Order: sequence, then C-alpha cells, then structure tokens
Amino acid sequence: MQLLESGLKVKEYELLRRNFSDTGCFGFGIQEHIDLGIKYDPSTGIYGMDFFVVLERPG
Repeated sequence: MQLLESGLKVKEYELLRRNFSDTGCFGFGIQEHIDLGIKYDPSTGIYGMDFFVVLERPG
C-alpha cells in the first residue's frame, strides 16, 4: 500500500477517467522511479513504473 500511495502522490492524487475500467479497476504510470523516493543506482539507470489496481468485494 505504501508504494501505491507514493505513486498516487507523484500523480498528485489525480487520475483521468480513462485510467479507470468499467469494473472499477484502475491503472496509471510514472516516468521515473526516483519520483517515488527510490535511490538512484547508476548501474540500473532510470526506469518508469506502471501501477494497476484490481478492486473486488470479498466473498
């Protein structure tokens, strides 16, 4: 949950309508992983990250 919270913070907690599916799931991407507060590693470089969240009711 902390990683998702960080991702939403990068997006300033605003997602477009097209980020949501008809079933209530949503997804978004960030361009640079360092925006999440992850330390930069020169051997890895900078990479983007996609988030996809599936919401469902128990039972």
